[in-house]
Amino acid sequence: MKCKFCHHDEAHPVDRIPSPHLPQRYTLYGCPACGSRFFDLAEHPVDLEAIYEKLSMGHADRNFSRFKERFYWRRQVGRIRKILGAMPDSVLDVGCRNGEFLEHFPEEVERVGIELSEHSVRNARAKGLTVYQDYAENIDFTEPFHCVTNYALVEHLADPVVFLDRIGRLVRPGGLLVILIPTAQCLKRLYLDNRRGRVWKMYSPPEHLNYLSRRFLDSHLRSRGFTLAGRYYGSGGVVSLPGFLRPLKPLAVGSLMLLDEYTPLSRIPIFDHMYSYYRKTG
Repeated sequence: MKCKFCHHDEAHPVDRIPSPHLPQRYTLYGCPACGSRFFDLAEHPVDLEAIYEKLSMGHADRNFSRFKERFYWRRQVGRIRKILGAMPDSVLDVGCRNGEFLEHFPEEVERVGIELSEHSVRNARAKGLTVYQDYAENIDFTEPFHCVTNYALVEHLADPVVFLDRIGRLVRPGGLLVILIPTAQCLKRLYLDNRRGRVWKMYSPPEHLNYLSRRFLDSHLRSRGFTLAGRYYGSGGVVSLPGFLRPLKPLAVGSLMLLDEYTPLSRIPIFDHMYSYYRKTG
């Protein structure tokens, strides 16, 4: 199998992973050249749009009409502002869902989103946000943005390299590109691999397809004029607890997110959410 990222000819099967969405298993491939892992979307026929719309509707009972400040998104805005040295004057959030993240920027910032889910787009537009229901590759913007973000999106894409090149062109010189991806290069995944009967939650084919390595991501974006300006690892608020401990989940989530933010441990790949911040120099 050819690596879908670096195109090395000898990506090899690593494991067979059960799908949480289909009654099949998918072959997990690993590339010895770039260190990335991936699933082959074509291994089984599937209607991905139906899966994503179903996942989006799972949030339908939440009230998105009224703004509620969230520590997670406030933290992201703070990190972006710190790296840029000022609040960005324009932000494009690709895969914006209901627009919760964009709402955390001041109204004087140009706030634009891209989202495929019809349900999410309706919610975001109802807040007065500018949101396009299309693929980023299909939209022509007249001006690049000061900051382009995509949280938990690259892992879903059939061709993530084409996507990375497209959003990279949407960042203006001196601007910032923010990428959150699940990383297989973490202690949490290694720990679960050695537990009988346990599967890393981020292995979720065909919803999740790609696990780019740090080496490939940094090298590819460097060749497109970007320099890594910051990186940290976190839980993303994702905590699995046995049934009798589930009442403690809010406390556990809050503790992990404070750990992500305020301790040097966030620089070590313990958890599986990798946040990377790239300045555009070219």
